[in-house]
Amino acid sequence: PPLEAVLLEGDLPFPEARLRDVLDLEPGQRAGSWTVLDRADALRDWLQEQGHVEAEVDARLDAGTARVHVQAGPRYTWRVTGAPMPRGFAALVRSGLFVEESLDLGRARIERDLRRQGHLQAQVRARVEQTTDERVLLFEAEPGPVSRLVAVELRGAQALSQKQLLARAGGARGAAAELAQARRAWQAAYLESHHLAARIEGPTLVPMAGGLRLE
Repeated sequence: PPLEAVLLEGDLPFPEARLRDVLDLEPGQRAGSWTVLDRADALRDWLQEQGHVEAEVDARLDAGTARVHVQAGPRYTWRVTGAPMPRGFAALVRSGLFVEESLDLGRARIERDLRRQGHLQAQVRARVEQTTDERVLLFEAEPGPVSRLVAVELRGAQALSQKQLLARAGGARGAAAELAQARRAWQAAYLESHHLAARIEGPTLVPMAGGLRLE
C-alpha cells in the first residue's frame, strides 16, 4: 500500500528538506517495511559520510506512516600530524562503527604506512579532541628514524618453518610493518594445520647492532 505520511524526527543536523532528499521516501510512494528500513540505512550512511560517524537512524512502518528517528550525534573531523594523511583515510575513518574503532583503524593505517617506508619503530597516538563546534579525531605520529631489519629469529617455529610463517605475513618486512597482522596470519596458519594448541608470543622488533631484529 502507498505511504500515507513520512515523519522525520529526532536530532536533525541538516535542514529537514535535505534529509528528506536523501531518505527518498514520500507520501503516496509504495513502500513496505523493508524499503523503509533500507532507506533509513541509506540516510545513516550519508550522515556518517558527513562526519557524524556515530549516527543511528531507526525506522518503522506504522499503519501506513513511515516513522524515521534520527540520532546524529556529534560531527567529527580528523587531523593527522607528524606524517602525511594516507590515501583513502577519510573513508577508512568513516567505516568505523564507533569512535574507538575509527581511532584504531586510523592509527593502524598510519603506522603501517610509516613502517613500510622504513620507520619500523613508528608510533601513532590517537585521541578525540573537542572544539566548540565539533570533535576532532587527532592522530599524532612519531615516525622515528628509518631503521634496517637486519635479522629474523622466530624462536620455537617447528611445526611451521620460519620461511612458511614469513610467507604468510608478506615476508620479513611485511611482518615488521604490521606486527599485529602478522600475528593473526600466523595464528590462522597454525589453525589451518590443526595445531590448535599453538601459542604465539610477539612478533616484536628488538634493537641490535646495525638495526632491528624481528622475533
